[in-house]
Amino acid sequence: MVSPFLFYIALIYLCTMKWIIFLNLLCFATNWAFSQDEIDVLRYAQIEVGGTARTMGVSGAFGALGADFAMTSINPAGVGVYRRSEFSITPGAYFQKNQAVFEESLRIKSLAEVTLYEAGAVFASLNRDKEKRWKSFNFALGFNRLATFSDTYEVNSRSTGSITERFLDDANANFINVFDTQLALDTDLIYSADSIGSDCPCLRDIQLNQPVEKNIIQEKRGAIGEFTMTVGGRFMKKLYVGVSIGIPLVSYNVTNTYRESDVGNAIPVFNQLVYTESLITNGAGFNLKLGAIYKVKKRYRVGLALHSMTTYGLTDAYNTSMEANLTYPMTNVEQTNFAESPPGAYSYGIRTPWRVIASQAVILPNFGFVSFDAEWLNYKQGRLEIFLDQFPTDGPYGEEINSIVQANYKHAMNLRTGVEYAKRQFRLRAGYAYYGSPYKKEIISVSGNKHQFSFGAGYLKERLSIDFAWVQTFKEDIYTPYQTNNYQPSVQIKRSIGMGLITAGFRFNG
Repeated sequence: MVSPFLFYIALIYLCTMKWIIFLNLLCFATNWAFSQDEIDVLRYAQIEVGGTARTMGVSGAFGALGADFAMTSINPAGVGVYRRSEFSITPGAYFQKNQAVFEESLRIKSLAEVTLYEAGAVFASLNRDKEKRWKSFNFALGFNRLATFSDTYEVNSRSTGSITERFLDDANANFINVFDTQLALDTDLIYSADSIGSDCPCLRDIQLNQPVEKNIIQEKRGAIGEFTMTVGGRFMKKLYVGVSIGIPLVSYNVTNTYRESDVGNAIPVFNQLVYTESLITNGAGFNLKLGAIYKVKKRYRVGLALHSMTTYGLTDAYNTSMEANLTYPMTNVEQTNFAESPPGAYSYGIRTPWRVIASQAVILPNFGFVSFDAEWLNYKQGRLEIFLDQFPTDGPYGEEINSIVQANYKHAMNLRTGVEYAKRQFRLRAGYAYYGSPYKKEIISVSGNKHQFSFGAGYLKERLSIDFAWVQTFKEDIYTPYQTNNYQPSVQIKRSIGMGLITAGFRFNG
């Protein structure tokens, strides 16, 4: 069985090389940058264990166990544990409830959506020849969902400070961006101090001490779904090894709507503004995973997996618009001005950190198993890559962002543990996962840690299995809508995320 195993590893290597070449040809741009920053680098590095309801029922603590399709994205050696071919599919639902606090004002908003978490097939081939060292050779192909970007929040507040101050600061610094400051000029939210001229210095109608009613809405959709091709086998009696290539596909859409209004008519001229930002990001990447599982004793297993960096090629498409409702003093006529930016696009690369996952599991007779995974990664390894052949002047900007990544982020440990109880055909599961903060302590005021609790159940027959899992995640974030020289508003968000998954598995040989 050595020859076919090496043949398929060679096939994966050749496919990887072709994918690298394809990605290098994929990304082309038509305009200039729309603020790619350290947040983008972090977004694509913060993935979770995804896949079947069985794996999620123990919070992803499956690295030393195997025989589950989610192993293709955790420890590919787990594919070698299969003794029968299997197809599985996992639909599910995603629920989110956010509590957003903005300047002592609290708003709660929720969302729900149906999605696909996993679909894949494993083709098992056992070697009955006792003289051969390779006892099995298995091949797996399919999909795992690794991140969900869907999110929503809305906040209101009445306070001093206005986004027009940012536009004014930029205009007076002669930094006029067609996606924001130019729109403020076009809609008369800021205007030249010279009544007969068009150049800055500029003025605005809203003064520093004048309160305005603020309303901020953010809507996000998207995910990272990874297509995997994996080979795994058993060598002699105790060692399982595997290798997998992953092709993660990225879809990320965000719309920010920012409103300000003069509710009490206290501000001359100004009545209301609406500023809208829309961003659509699409792209793909590639990575390589290596793994091993070793049976130290009959009922004790350890696992080790190494995930290479994921190299993404991404393209942003974006536009902005601004609407201003003003009452001009000369005519006392209310007028609505509207301006829209030209469409923008920018292509770039992102590299995420390497990962190391160490696992152990104990098989308990007449009970089930207890498992534990520890994952280490260094978020400082993340990189924004500017395509200098297309944007030769943007090199310093990319270096600046990577310096911020180095300064703001750190290494982190992600810990996962789970237990399964087995009674005849029935299974009960529970798990807990802790995802460490990527931030250095002095960067943000919230912890940045993420806590995940899960439970599940399953039913196993000869050729059919049905599994269910519920996963509850709690985390906190801070969002800054904009910054000025005098004002930096922030929204603190507490998120409660629920995922319900159902996996149907069908075994078809052996």
